[in-house]
Amino acid sequence: MEKRLLPKRIHNAYWHHEYAMRTYYVDHRWVLISTGLDALVNIDPYQGQKKFVSRVNRLAQSHSISLTENELEKAYKLRSSLVHGQQFLSDQGNKLTDAEIALYDKIEEVLRRTLLRAFEDNHYATHFRDE
Repeated sequence: MEKRLLPKRIHNAYWHHEYAMRTYYVDHRWVLISTGLDALVNIDPYQGQKKFVSRVNRLAQSHSISLTENELEKAYKLRSSLVHGQQFLSDQGNKLTDAEIALYDKIEEVLRRTLLRAFEDNHYATHFRDE
C-alpha cells in the first residue's frame, strides 16, 4: 500500500477529531470538533465566524447533512463562549437542550464524513491542500 501525505489541514482536523473522541466532557468536545472544522475551512484570520458558517454549511450540504446558517452561527458562538471561559456546559445548572445535542451531533458528523472522504478520495483531499 502506498503511503501518502495528507494535507496539513486534513491532518490537523483529524487530530482534533480523534482527541474529541477520547474526551468525556462535551465542553471540550464542542471546542475540539469546532476547531477541527476550523482547520479545514478557515484559513483567514478575519471574519472567522462568517467563513466558518458559509464553508461548514457547504461541507454539510456535500454530505447531505441538514444544517442551517442559524444553527452554525449558534455552534460558533457557543464554541467561542467555551473557548473564552464564559461558561461550562457540564455545570450542574447548565444542561444542553435537545436542540443543542442535535446540533453537536451534526457538526461532529460533518467533520467525520469530511475526514473519511478525504482519506478515501485523494482528489477530494487535495481541496484542502492550499488556501
